[in-house]
Amino acid sequence: MDIQEIFSLFDEKVQELLKSNFSQNLPGSGVTIRWNKGEGFTPNLRRGPDYESIKNFVITFRNFILDSDPISIRNISKIYDSLPEKNDLRMRFQDAREKFNEFLDSLTIIRYNGVKISNRILIDTYIYGDVIHLEKHDEFKRWISVGPMKDIIFNEIVYVLETCGNFIYYFNNLNKEFLSNKPKDN
Repeated sequence: MDIQEIFSLFDEKVQELLKSNFSQNLPGSGVTIRWNKGEGFTPNLRRGPDYESIKNFVITFRNFILDSDPISIRNISKIYDSLPEKNDLRMRFQDAREKFNEFLDSLTIIRYNGVKISNRILIDTYIYGDVIHLEKHDEFKRWISVGPMKDIIFNEIVYVLETCGNFIYYFNNLNKEFLSNKPKDN
């Protein structure tokens, strides 16, 4: 595939994400946890995309994080790395990619066995524990089996996916600029 085809496919998948039920149900997303003495936790107080919408979003989203896909962020970075070092688009892409990875490596509010879980581990465990493959199925089921943890974890998953989607949308705009401006050395 040439750059035009890769960026066109990237844009196609971004448009799928933007039009998804997940994206349409983001406004007002959140979780309310209530606990009453003698009654315990009140379940199902999560708002926003339903579980099926989250799974469907992830199926498309994973194209941007699997190195075997030509539109993965890592593979797209190779295109930008071929630009001259001082090129504005290259620097903006590298800066955004660095911030994207910093976000993925930052910690969630979730602790499991006393250890805070990173956004990357949360998404990875969800993808490979509930969506695509099941090699982490037992681990993911343990995470969501305690009290209100399912609602809290899915609220965090929605937050992480929404933020990742914002980065991907930004990368898509850079790709469009790349194609329209035929970047030059600064």
